[in-house]
Amino acid sequence: MRRNQRFCPRQSGRIIQRIIGQGPQVERGASCSPSQAGLVRGNGAPGQPGQEGAAGGRGPRGETGLQGAPGAIGPAGLPGAQGDRGMPGTQGPQGPPGSPGREGPQGPQGSPGEVPGITILPSAFRYFYFPPEELTGTVRIPAAWFTDDDGSLASEFQGMGMNGYSNLFINGVMQERSLYRLTTADLTLILEGDTILAGAPIIVENISFAARIQ
Repeated sequence: MRRNQRFCPRQSGRIIQRIIGQGPQVERGASCSPSQAGLVRGNGAPGQPGQEGAAGGRGPRGETGLQGAPGAIGPAGLPGAQGDRGMPGTQGPQGPPGSPGREGPQGPQGSPGEVPGITILPSAFRYFYFPPEELTGTVRIPAAWFTDDDGSLASEFQGMGMNGYSNLFINGVMQERSLYRLTTADLTLILEGDTILAGAPIIVENISFAARIQ
């Protein structure tokens, strides 16, 4: 294998410089101009490329890049299967008792009791009134507006006293004692938000008892 050589006539020594991958190795002398050196070219074929060097070591880790924009929300998935039924909870505390209901209608009158030597005699007094118009709020109705069992106008409500009791019926339904006040002269209705329609019967019933010694 021949090598291209360039000589400088004014220098005695040579500086060798290798050039890889451009044919045969070339030895060059100290730098000089083309006018100072003659060019000698060889006729040999170009050399083979040198072997690839070993891979260098791994470089340091680069800085973390900026976070990318969030992607679009994907479609909703299918609903899952229904879970198992849970255990029943503990029973809650008992609630407070409710308010008492309205008093029921009075039962039929029993037969007079008997005491040896004494007979109890009951007496019933009934009075009827049919209002010509609706009644609401607190209403006072005089006894003289009522008629008795004979259809006559009453002057007062008889049969009241410690030896008896009184009942009030409106449209055939017995009323609570707190909804009215009864004296021998009049009946006062405390209707609050309720209304009695025109023509609905209002009945006062007084039951008294008398004792007869035999």
